[in-house]
Amino acid sequence: MSYPQLLTPEEKLADAKARLDIPTVVVICGSTRFMPEMAEADLQETAAGNIVVKPGCDMKASHPLWSDPAEAEALKGRLDDLHRAKIRLADEVLVVGDYVGSSTIAEIAYARELGKPIRFTHPEVDPAPESDDEMPCGEGMCRCRCVLPAHPCGCDCPHDDDCDCDACLPDDRA
Repeated sequence: MSYPQLLTPEEKLADAKARLDIPTVVVICGSTRFMPEMAEADLQETAAGNIVVKPGCDMKASHPLWSDPAEAEALKGRLDDLHRAKIRLADEVLVVGDYVGSSTIAEIAYARELGKPIRFTHPEVDPAPESDDEMPCGEGMCRCRCVLPAHPCGCDCPHDDDCDCDACLPDDRA
């Protein structure tokens, strides 16, 4: 006897969006320094018929909600969680700006883990590794292959003979 295959939550969401005729949902990612560019991207994507979700708080601008450092840190964590939920909800990702920092790099990596298509307003900032076996350690997109805890970035990547930092030089090259 054959049983029907259960749908994953992602498949259920995609099915519901299709049944409800929901337009493509685009999530905008990028540094909040590009809030004006994000607003323009929102306008362009909306005019193209897409639903747009994007960062709603610019914590670089002063505001009473994040004036207390402890409250700001807690809010930042909640906003990161919220943005990951936006990425899960979205059909595709649009990365805005000519710079990607560690938060945006983490969002891109998360979207790639989920198999989301990603577009860039500036494709040259795509932190994609050159090959599948050259995955960065995640610490500033370090591509070193160091295993020593003394490595400057603190990464735990496998050693690479091309790495010439002091922490990784073999005894005969030091």
